[in-house]
Amino acid sequence: MPTSKRCFSLRVDSDLMEKFAKMAEENRRSVNKEMEYIMVNTLKQYEKEHGVIQVDKSQK
Repeated sequence: MPTSKRCFSLRVDSDLMEKFAKMAEENRRSVNKEMEYIMVNTLKQYEKEHGVIQVDKSQK
């Protein structure tokens, strides 16, 4: 089944990763979903303050 989600590697400090894991567990999410949740909400807040970011879908 096709998906529009991209995979990428992320290098982070191990303490930071452990904190994300604890936060994700408290929120009953995987670490991946916790990071995605934070990114989505950060972008929503940014766009609320600065305007919508346009994405050129023809370049994908």
